Amino acid sequence: GELMWGTNGHHSRLIAIRPGNNEVEICVETEGLYDTGMIFDGENFWIGMKNSNRVRIVNRNGEMLEELFTPCNDIQGIAFDGENLIFLNSGFDNLMYVITADERQEVARFPFRHAMGNADIWSIELIQGHTDGQLWGLAEERIYQAYVNEDWEVEPVANYEWDIDEPRGIAHDGVNMWLGVKRDCFWKVYDDGIDEFAPIDW
Repeated sequence: GELMWGTNGHHSRLIAIRPGNNEVEICVETEGLYDTGMIFDGENFWIGMKNSNRVRIVNRNGEMLEELFTPCNDIQGIAFDGENLIFLNSGFDNLMYVITADERQEVARFPFRHAMGNADIWSIELIQGHTDGQLWGLAEERIYQAYVNEDWEVEPVANYEWDIDEPRGIAHDGVNMWLGVKRDCFWKVYDDGIDEFAPIDW
């Protein structure tokens, strides 16, 4: 697609913006949201529900297709590897959970906050074009980059200070980083400062 999608939990809206002109092209109502992140699996959106272990799957019209009960309690963020793995970070035990999109099965859980300053992470993103550090985490005043290897071991890569008050969402369009702000209900777009390994079609 050619749109960046997000949610407005206060008004239970699913919103799509076209990068470049930043015009809102789609705004549809969906069931009551108290969400903490969203991913797109190529067909539908998976929306993590805050203070719960639930993930709602909705289509582009905002219609709920399925509600999953995951092993991750107090979901704080959700990310997708672009193939079949969905990452969920827990505010309950501070672990990262990994489930498969096709069979909904848990395949891993591992600590990660040591690679992100032991900060409270409010949102996560996986950027496969960042081969030296594909996992990003958004904290109160800082964003962290970390590398996850095949054994689910996590190493810190970098961290940056951001002028974001009450951050609530992080996404990547293949070139730039998009950060959502809770209080003012708007998105900020930043150059991530990294040359992507390959272009990503969003």
